[in-house]
Amino acid sequence: SNFTPYYVYKVKVNSSLILGTNYNISNLTLKDLRYINLSQILHPIRYYEVNPSLYIIVNNTYKYVVFLYAYNPQFVVTNSTSHFQFIYANAYAVNSSYVEIVNKDYYVNYKIYFEIILTLIVGVIFIFVEKLIRRLSFSLL
Repeated sequence: SNFTPYYVYKVKVNSSLILGTNYNISNLTLKDLRYINLSQILHPIRYYEVNPSLYIIVNNTYKYVVFLYAYNPQFVVTNSTSHFQFIYANAYAVNSSYVEIVNKDYYVNYKIYFEIILTLIVGVIFIFVEKLIRRLSFSLL
């Protein structure tokens, strides 16, 4: 009862996780969705998924890149000038032909795991080196 209403529109959009357009997305309103065929302004862009949190886009054509993903503030886009948020998409004005979409939280977690593993390896090496030095010192006596 306290929630704002949701509007559902049937639109035809070519299927892709990442779309591009030269249409000024910041001016797009709910009213426009009734009259504009989104498949005419949103076009699939070829992208490379390095892992689930890193996408590389080679974009030579479009001014805006639309990333169809639930909003997550951890996603960062390189070479972008502005960011527009929608319910299930993020749009970015890009100023380069090479764009990366990165989930920084994903890399922070892997960095922490890497540091823990490295600390354990160094600790184990020190334990073995200490035992090796003790054995060598006893054998020399």
